[in-house]
Amino acid sequence: MRISITSVLFVIVSLLCITIFISIKDNMSNYNAQRREKTAHVPDLHRLESIWKLMTAIYSATGEDRFTIEEIQDTEYYPYNEHYTNLWDKGGELEVRIARETGRITATGYLRISGGKTFTKILSPVNILSKEEITRLRLHQLSLNVGERIVFVNNIRKEFIDNNELNLNEYYGHNGKGKLISYTEKVIPVPEIDDIPADNNALEIFTEWNKRIENVKELADGWGNPLRFRIVDGLVKCSSSGEDGIFGNSDDIID
Repeated sequence: MRISITSVLFVIVSLLCITIFISIKDNMSNYNAQRREKTAHVPDLHRLESIWKLMTAIYSATGEDRFTIEEIQDTEYYPYNEHYTNLWDKGGELEVRIARETGRITATGYLRISGGKTFTKILSPVNILSKEEITRLRLHQLSLNVGERIVFVNNIRKEFIDNNELNLNEYYGHNGKGKLISYTEKVIPVPEIDDIPADNNALEIFTEWNKRIENVKELADGWGNPLRFRIVDGLVKCSSSGEDGIFGNSDDIID
């Protein structure tokens, strides 16, 4: 039985077409799998943006330079008892890396998952505050009475909570079979004093309470100099010694 050259060529071409088709199909399957994985992690990348917004909100409102997740979680501005870097079911971690440029702070968010894969997200920059601007922010918010200070902290918390809950819901929408972690909110401690400290003993309790809110050993101005607290006409007054670190001269800043 003779086999024509045409038949042989037809078989060869058919096999090549089948091989090419299988290769394209496998490549498309891999591409679609990677795309689905990346899409599934979009909410996680938004979570990175949420934690960055919390960092920049604290910086813009208080002058406190807290640009790592660990530093944020040790303050009362971070509202949850659970560690933020935990992912829902991927066994990965979140990280924010910052860079200081002329006049602004930039950041890149990293999401690393099991298997060594990393997704990144460029985060919105924030303007660098001058030491005087930081000092005036510090004086204003640390002179608030107890009730006002709690409202101040809660206002920073609220936007972050809303953003994070939105991303939790979006994550669940992409990963309906995933384990959904719920967060329990931390209760802001309240000092055992009147709303406005009545004497020096209460003022000391008040300042220690503010240290606990910000998780610092010393309440300082933009130059790193210790702030001074006094009670004047029934109000808390917070003051800075200015750049020279000496109270009683023209560069002092008083709320």
